[in-house]
Amino acid sequence: MQKRSLKELAIDDDRIIFTGFVQGRILEELYSNAYIYCLPSDLEGMPLSLLEAMSYGNCCLVSDIEECASVVEDKAITFKKSNVEDLKEKLQDACEHPEKINELKAQASDFICDKYNWDVIVDETMKLYGRN
Repeated sequence: MQKRSLKELAIDDDRIIFTGFVQGRILEELYSNAYIYCLPSDLEGMPLSLLEAMSYGNCCLVSDIEECASVVEDKAITFKKSNVEDLKEKLQDACEHPEKINELKAQASDFICDKYNWDVIVDETMKLYGRN
């Protein structure tokens, strides 16, 4: 499906926003008010946007590639990489089960901020280089 077709399908649904590239306060506002953050990548390094989305307390839906799955562990929803039908089913399930989404949202920020705590990472790096 082409981008134009998606926009046409979503034209009467104010819940769907095609933002294009955003940053700063607009991005913060989007993260703060998102129902779900979806990252349907087939290829990534460690996605910083995923860390950021979780730090805002978002429920995340990500492809099951190692780079995403190892970040979220069991604190997000995953779908089979490149499988549009599985993505569709997981999105539909998320819409039908807000209690599950709220549970994941409640865990996201503390989990990711503890897992990727900058102070701990610096201390561990210093130990690795024998400076502590």
